Amino acid sequence: MTRILSDLLPLQVEPTRHRGIGQYAWHTIDALLKHNAADQTHLLAIHPDLPAPPPFTTEGAAWRVVNVDQPAADYRAEAWLAFQPAYADMWQRIIDANAVDVLFVHSPFELVAPPHSRPARARLVLTVFDLIPLIFADHYLKTTPPWYAGRYAQVCDLIRHADQIITISDCSRRDIMERLGVAPTRIRVAPPGPSAFVLRPPTPETERSMRQRWRLRDGFVLCTTGYDHRKNLPRALDAYARLPAPLRQAYPLVVVCRLSAVEGQSLRSEIRARKLGRQVVLTNYVSEEALSALYRMATVQFFPSLYEGFGLPVLDAMACGLPVITSNCSAMPEVAGDAAVLVDPCDVDAMAAALARVLESETLQAELRARGLAQAVRFEWMRTGQQLASILSSSA
Repeated sequence: MTRILSDLLPLQVEPTRHRGIGQYAWHTIDALLKHNAADQTHLLAIHPDLPAPPPFTTEGAAWRVVNVDQPAADYRAEAWLAFQPAYADMWQRIIDANAVDVLFVHSPFELVAPPHSRPARARLVLTVFDLIPLIFADHYLKTTPPWYAGRYAQVCDLIRHADQIITISDCSRRDIMERLGVAPTRIRVAPPGPSAFVLRPPTPETERSMRQRWRLRDGFVLCTTGYDHRKNLPRALDAYARLPAPLRQAYPLVVVCRLSAVEGQSLRSEIRARKLGRQVVLTNYVSEEALSALYRMATVQFFPSLYEGFGLPVLDAMACGLPVITSNCSAMPEVAGDAAVLVDPCDVDAMAAALARVLESETLQAELRARGLAQAVRFEWMRTGQQLASILSSSA
């Protein structure tokens, strides 16, 4: 019997629990419990001083909760070196007391607790989604305080010495091999399925309230994005601004992006500078039900990110039958297959031309919807759970 200890920290902290990392962690644990492998027992490590993780949907699997007895609330991220020895000792006590075979860390880069250390008498399995701060070091690591860069380097070293690494795309697998020198035999790809909320149709009331709140018409361009560099939002605005005026008037750009007050002010200044006026709607953060409705109400998903470890918004849009325009780089071609229009995210003219081509052709929209739905069914959480059960058994 393989005893697997999972750290549920990414399901207890904001904003991770609501982002792709949290979605993946919840779904993979839920799928593992549903798979209910006869040779596995799961111990779920909960940090009791943090909000409880979302409940899992399965019963009957061999699992139980273990409390982490070092409060994360006492931790100061900038002093991680001072906290790390006690944190490592605490995890080792849990491992020893429960005869754990595998420590499964679902998000090793989280900042609300010290980084993990390699345990004794248990194999270490890590989920590594991407190496974005390392790939775009000029925009991330070189602009952060020294303590953060040091901590990131510490986690990268932990990845190099893990027994098994799980990642979400062939693109991320290549990055881990090339940038951290990890042998390919120690990296396994287990791609996600669609977010659970997109498979739940929203209520008509939700759609009506959003149309009223943001004055949405029957058609619009949806851009689910972020404010950070790799999300490529300034070029997305430039591409939209180059559309003919009648297209912009018929299809406003709806930007779904969590924004601080300062970020919102800056983004509105950029919109004014491009003379886009009310043609751009900024929703800030929206609920899962609202986002599910937007995927179904939009005409096209415009997702020209510079880099994604997977690109879950691409899969979620396709699963809702929404045509997709996305980037031709990193993992996005893996996710989209032949079901999306792929563009160079650095070529503003090419992005504008792709937007115009999709918006002006109902035939192309119908073709992309059909292809997207067929592509989306290739990604399924129970299949991911079966892959992980096999990986974890082989790691014991």
